[in-house]
This record gives sequence, C-alpha cells and structure tokens, in this order.
Amino acid sequence: MNQSQKKKTAAKLDVEAILAVMLLALIVIAVVLAVIMTVSALTGDQSDDPNAGKNPPPSNAIFNNGIVPQMPAANATTQNANINSKYGIIVDIDTGLILAGKNADTQFEPASMTKVMSLIVACEKLTEEDLGKYITYSEYYKNYDYQGLAQGIPSSSFETLNDRFLVKDLLYGIGVMSAGDCMLMIAEYTYGSMDAFVAAMNQKVAALGLTQTHFIDASGNDHVPGNITTAKEMAVIMAYAMQSPLISDILSTDWYSFYAYYTEDGVEKSYRRAFKSTLFEYDACIDRSNRMLRYKEAYGEAFTLLTTDDFMGKTGYLDTPARSYLASAATGKTSGHRFVVIVGDTDKFAFTMKDVKDLLDTYAS
Repeated sequence: MNQSQKKKTAAKLDVEAILAVMLLALIVIAVVLAVIMTVSALTGDQSDDPNAGKNPPPSNAIFNNGIVPQMPAANATTQNANINSKYGIIVDIDTGLILAGKNADTQFEPASMTKVMSLIVACEKLTEEDLGKYITYSEYYKNYDYQGLAQGIPSSSFETLNDRFLVKDLLYGIGVMSAGDCMLMIAEYTYGSMDAFVAAMNQKVAALGLTQTHFIDASGNDHVPGNITTAKEMAVIMAYAMQSPLISDILSTDWYSFYAYYTEDGVEKSYRRAFKSTLFEYDACIDRSNRMLRYKEAYGEAFTLLTTDDFMGKTGYLDTPARSYLASAATGKTSGHRFVVIVGDTDKFAFTMKDVKDLLDTYAS
C-alpha cells in the first residue's frame, strides 16, 4: 500500500470514529431526555392551574406542617341550629362531627372571613427572617382604598408615605383590623402580585379537598364579588389555620401595638401605632364596628362564654345589603376538644355574636 492509500484509509477511519462518537452521544442525550421526561411526568404538578407549582413554600416557612382536617360529617345526633344567621355550623374538630348546622352546605360570600385563608397562604410562604423585613408604604398602597379596590373593607388608615412597617405587624393588621392595604402589601411581598397570591389561595383550597370554595380576591371585598364558600368548608379552613401558633395569636388579639419607621433628615425614627380589633372589646377606645361592644349594647352584658376558653375569630361584613359574618373557634373547658363555629348573614353584629355564644354554650363542653 503506497503512502497515498494509507492516508485515505486513515482519514476514512477517522471519519468513521467521529461518526460513531456522535451517534453514541446522541443515544446518551436521548436516554437522558427520556429519563427527565419520565421523572417529570411522575413527580410534576398535575394541576390544571397555570400557576400551580410556582413559588413553592420554603421548607423553613413559619407554618408548613399543617394537617388537613377531615371534612366535618353529620350523624344521628346532629341538631338543626336555632340561630339568627342564615348559615351556620359548629364542629368538634377532634371528632370531625357536626354538632349543629343550618344551611351548612349552601354557598355564600365569606366577606373578610376570606382573610383566614389569606393568613394561611401568607404564613406558609413567609419565614422567620421575613417577619423582620420592612415594607414601605407607597402612593400605590395609599390609593388602594380610593381606587375602589378595597372599598367596603377597613383600611389600616396609614397616612404618611414612605413609612416602613414590619411584615409581622402587617399580618396582625390583616387579622386584627381586617386591613385591606395590609393585605395587598403582604400579597405582593409574598407572591409578587395579588393575582399570584389568589392563585396560591385556590391551590390551598384544592389541597384541603374543598369543592365548594373559590377565591378571586384576598380580602373578601364585596365590591369585587366572586369569593364563595360554605359554612362547612369555612370550618375546615378555620380548623387548619388554628394549627399555626402565629395565626391563632393574631385571631385572638384585641389591640395590637407596633412601631412605624421613617427617615427624617437622614435620621432613623419611629412612632407607635395600633390595630384595633373588629371582634374583641377593648378599653382603649370605643369603636362602633367592634362586634363584642355591639353585643353588650344590645343585650346589656359583656360577651362571655360558659363552656369554652381560648376564643378567637375573624369577622366579615358585606354592606350591600348589610350582612355580618364570623369564623370563630374555642376550646372546651371540660373535654379539651377544639370547636369551630361559622355563622353568617345577619343584619346586626349583635345577632352574629349571640349565635356564636348560643352554639358554643349549647353544644361545646
């Protein structure tokens, strides 16, 4: 074989070797892609929600170990609730039994009881580090009320632009005062937008196995209709929320004092603020929206419970026409069982409180 033939043979072998390597590489890539697609199909989010799986809760969230409560069930001992409210239920969480109910499977607008779910979604996203971060009160948040986005729900009544508030304090604004601007600030801090936050709320609805509940707004604003639930499913939401020590504390607080921070002439300063409960009576001032105060005015006595302690709750109100709601919970003094009471659609705050008291005093122990 001459020199020219040897070169041609070597070149042919080189080309064949390169082609073999390329073919092997393509086979390896195809196998890897097949494995990735298989794993994705087996473990990926199967939800139809385009937002599902986005922004998953961090492993160190302040509330990420909640146990899904069983759906409340009636039995032969379940009573028809004799209450003013159009809808109502009392559930023994520890047994899962409905003790009494009235239209408990009928859908209605939950108003600001919606914020119980909002607190769940926020706390399952936030970490302890987040609670100490600041959110600046901007013109955008200030205009939230005046643009009609929060019309019909309380504002925190922040006044000064560029003041800074701790994330933790804003959570109390949501649960204690039912503040719409606090809700917007937390929604955008946790998920980037209100739409993404509401999508996370509906993902949680699905995770809790609720089929009659849907949210389009995180505050329960009746000028943005579309939020819907039932007394039974709202009871599941409340039972789930009670597992969070922070949410339980928020919903048990009558008067929350905190600091607002600002900078003046380059100097960091602060001043004290407070959120006033829409539920609990307090001595600091008289607020006509306070439910327990209205109960005292109507019935001539303070709101007290005979058979339960550790009362907590989240109010709701729709103003077209006027309708009052309350998602509440308490612990039996004798049994130690936890009870959830949902009542709604009365035209007086006092009636709402009386319904809760009658249900707990009658059926809880």
